[in-house]
Amino acid sequence: FIKINKPTQQYAAVFEKMVNTEVPDDYTITVYVNGTSWTYLYDLNVALVPAHIWGNESLLNQYEGWEKWDPSKVPHPTKKGLTCLIGTGPFVFADRKPGEYILLRWYPNYWKRHPSKTISLEYSVSATSLYEGEPLQVTIKVKDYTGNPLANATVNIALTKDGSVVKSVAASPAGDGTYTASIDTSGMSGDVGISIKASASIAGSTFEKAATASVSVKPAWQKYLPYIAVGAIAVVAVIVAALYAARKRKAKASEEAAGGQQPSAQ
Repeated sequence: FIKINKPTQQYAAVFEKMVNTEVPDDYTITVYVNGTSWTYLYDLNVALVPAHIWGNESLLNQYEGWEKWDPSKVPHPTKKGLTCLIGTGPFVFADRKPGEYILLRWYPNYWKRHPSKTISLEYSVSATSLYEGEPLQVTIKVKDYTGNPLANATVNIALTKDGSVVKSVAASPAGDGTYTASIDTSGMSGDVGISIKASASIAGSTFEKAATASVSVKPAWQKYLPYIAVGAIAVVAVIVAALYAARKRKAKASEEAAGGQQPSAQ
């Protein structure tokens, strides 16, 4: 960029001696210079500028070139809500009025953002154990880092078995940052994982939060075990009663037969 555009700053002359650059990874740049001087360490240590902004020829031409355009007034080509004004820090440029004010806005994607400044997710499930085919009710509350409910969140719930997703649904907003879902458990059995993922946009950036739970799904036929047991007991009772009645009738018949065979007195 500097070699092509030739800015007038004194350090720019050093770049004429730069013969090659390499980028071995996302965080390293190796520079090869045809010469030796301790000043190279200083002169070449300039701030890096993003190529997708300052090397964007169509963008630069649209706004009359890199020496004239005001990057604070040009929308960022890829990041919604940002401008082409480059820099780093927990705040980004939002607006200005020369001689009066500069307005900065919190930038939640700053790499040193406090980890607690994100969305929070609370959930509850209707049961930890149910029968196959019964609906599993899941309720989720999503809030921002200040504790205010988020009505613009997207919440997805996946049921997993042995690490694989067997069913996935999107929770519906119920108001006040609450989202609900009713999930059919037909065809499931055993321990089933519940994966909850929520995402929401705050200040032009997307935040995500996840949580996991589990539910035990029992075979549907086990639901009827109490009725089967009661039925079995009733059948046994009927059989016992029938056997008792039959034995009693047999005993009575034997007594009557024995009485009819007794000899008469002389």
